[in-house]
Formats: sequence, structure tokens, C-alpha cells
Amino acid sequence: MLEADSYQRGQRLAPASEAVTVRVRDGETQVTEGPFADTPAPVGAFEVVDVPDLDRAIAIASAHPAAVEIRPFHPEEH
Repeated sequence: MLEADSYQRGQRLAPASEAVTVRVRDGETQVTEGPFADTPAPVGAFEVVDVPDLDRAIAIASAHPAAVEIRPFHPEEH
């Protein structure tokens, strides 16, 4: 159970079908529709960035050293 003063924020993500995955290979940014992997493994880390559109999110993700899955917040909670 979380202590009241340790809770920051929670919000559902949109379904995996709305995800976009960004990878940089040989200096070229590759964008594919869909989640990073269809696996039951837990997420290793996450970052929340507040950007005006998908293009800006892709630009930020393309600077990351690993593949990045971009997913918006669930529309009912945004």
C-alpha cells in the first residue's frame, strides 16, 4: 500500500494498439505502428513527457539510446 505522501500520480495509458515504436538504426530513425514488444514482461522504466504532438514525441524518442514505445494517455482520462 502506498503511503499518502509518497503517491505522485496515476493514469491509464491508451491501448497498445495506439502505440508507436521509435528505433534509431545506423543513424536513421525508424517509426513503426504498434507496441515495442508483445510480451508479458514488466516495463523496465518509463518517462512522461508533455508534448503537443506525436512528431515532437518521436523527435525526443529518437535521441534515446534504446527503442522507445510512445503511447498517449487514455482518452477518457486526458
